[in-house]
Order: sequence, then structure tokens, then C-alpha cells
Amino acid sequence: MTAVKEIKKGAGSEIEQAQKMQKDIFDKMVLELTRGQNVPECKITVEDIAEQVANAVLGIDEQTQEQIKRLFIRMAGGDLSETA
Repeated sequence: MTAVKEIKKGAGSEIEQAQKMQKDIFDKMVLELTRGQNVPECKITVEDIAEQVANAVLGIDEQTQEQIKRLFIRMAGGDLSETA
């Protein structure tokens, strides 16, 4: 039982670390997308988000970044401002 408790404890801390990393990345993306704008009136497009998502992936070349952006835009269904 002690071993199981230790494993659960370790897994919990890894999950917390991953959640903090995700929050940090999200906060950075929001800051980049809203820089100099009034947040409630800010118009963020799918292309803006796709750019930030591709930039968040480290260690990839420009061609792969472009593929990630196009895939994200396709998955999102286009410009978000059209549905807002």
C-alpha cells in the first residue's frame, strides 16, 4: 500500500506541473494576442491562435510550423470572429 500511495503522490505532482506549464503557455499566448488592445473588445482570429500554438512548439522548422498552423485553422473551422 505504501508503494501505491507513493506512486499516486508522484503522479499528482506531475499532473500539477503539467497544468502549471499549460497555464503559463496559455497566459503567454493571451498576452501576445491582446498586447496593446482593450481585452473585452479584442478581436482574436483563428489565425492568431494558430500562430501562437505553432510558436509554442519548440524545436521545429518553419515548414512544420506552417503545417501546424494550417491544421489548427482547419480543425477550428476558420475565422473565430465570424461565430462570435
